[in-house]
Amino acid sequence: LGMDQRPGEGAWRTDTIMVVAIDYDANQVGVVSIPRDLWVEIPGYEYQFGRINQADFQGEYHKYPGGGPKLAADIIEANLGIPTQHWVRLRLEALPALLDALGGVTVTLTCPLHELTPDPADPNAYLTFDLPAGNVFLDGEAAAKFARYRYASSDFSRARRQQQVIWAIRERALQLN
Repeated sequence: LGMDQRPGEGAWRTDTIMVVAIDYDANQVGVVSIPRDLWVEIPGYEYQFGRINQADFQGEYHKYPGGGPKLAADIIEANLGIPTQHWVRLRLEALPALLDALGGVTVTLTCPLHELTPDPADPNAYLTFDLPAGNVFLDGEAAAKFARYRYASSDFSRARRQQQVIWAIRERALQLN
């Protein structure tokens, strides 16, 4: 669960939701991204239905047994049939810190990436983020942009990039042993 809570804000959304499946016998790992805008029933939520990215906060706010991650897990299982047993919740600022602690990661792009994000200094402008095709080294800040931006592409493109970062973190951690 990747939460977007910013300093000074009480509420958050989990705009990144991934389920990682591990088959120890086959020595295989798979990752499925759950679309953040998936419309689901949220038990205890005043409107009954909402986007799945609201479940974690609603579970914490309404003191769901097991908290927000358990509510998100129950909703994922009820709607997608995927049971979960463990969870990790990362704050927005955790990804760059993790990647910098690993010394950065390398991702492979099959084509150049051109992305945008709203400029916090000017609500009528966008900041650009460009990466070339091929193997690209990303420090924490660049990896966070790579994983978050979605204005020139889509949530599906962002989910694919987030999975690339997850695999790159795995590879880097194995290199470092």
